[in-house]
Amino acid sequence: MDNNHYEDEIDLSRLFAMLLRHIKFILLISILCGAAGFAVAAFAITPLYQSSVRLYVNNSSFNLGSANVSISPNELTAAKSLVDVYIIILDSKPTLMEVIDEAGLEYTHEELKEMITASAVNGTEVFEVTVTSPDPYEAEKIANCISDVLPDKVAEIVDGTSVRLVDYAEVAGKKSSPNVTMFTAVGLAVGCVLSVLLVLVREMTDDVIHEADFLSDYYPDIPLMASIPDLADTSSDNYGKYYEGYESSGEQMGGRHY
Repeated sequence: MDNNHYEDEIDLSRLFAMLLRHIKFILLISILCGAAGFAVAAFAITPLYQSSVRLYVNNSSFNLGSANVSISPNELTAAKSLVDVYIIILDSKPTLMEVIDEAGLEYTHEELKEMITASAVNGTEVFEVTVTSPDPYEAEKIANCISDVLPDKVAEIVDGTSVRLVDYAEVAGKKSSPNVTMFTAVGLAVGCVLSVLLVLVREMTDDVIHEADFLSDYYPDIPLMASIPDLADTSSDNYGKYYEGYESSGEQMGGRHY
């Protein structure tokens, strides 16, 4: 067998045994870090709620009443491309200021812009506007206000197009962030990695030989002649044998122990 391969196997087994000896320390640090992550997510971070409204882009410039009109692929492509235009109009200062006035908000248009995200739904001509706020009722109010203001703003700017409401926003039943489970899991992972690193650093900087097997494994050509027992370790079997011999020698010397 290749010596290097043998040494690698010995090192891995020693590494596993070393981590197993410090398993209580690793578990303790992991649990403490996980609890810290939970506490931060549950108590230190302000919870946020989201409400979304969906709108449909229509680029047809003509109306035939109840007659069925087939829309060409070019018209569908144009409607999809208009989604980006409508999002730009939504983010514009006049639109946001009108939403602020309509909803009776105290935000600036820059602050309101940071609360709003919009994107196409699965690459279709339907786009979704999502509002994020610490107040779930405020998020719902702003989202539905956007659905009222945006169609008129689009009609003023883009000719021959319109925006129609697909789905109203509703009050969020649960918070969107922070994710308490994720924070707790990250805390556990960080604690585990940190504790393992601490154990590795401590063991790598420890130059004391704790086991006779270490010498026989790493220096197989040199015979181990004897070992000195640790007299401070009263749990050691060697200590008991040595102490018995010491007591016997003391009795032979008239009860005086040297």
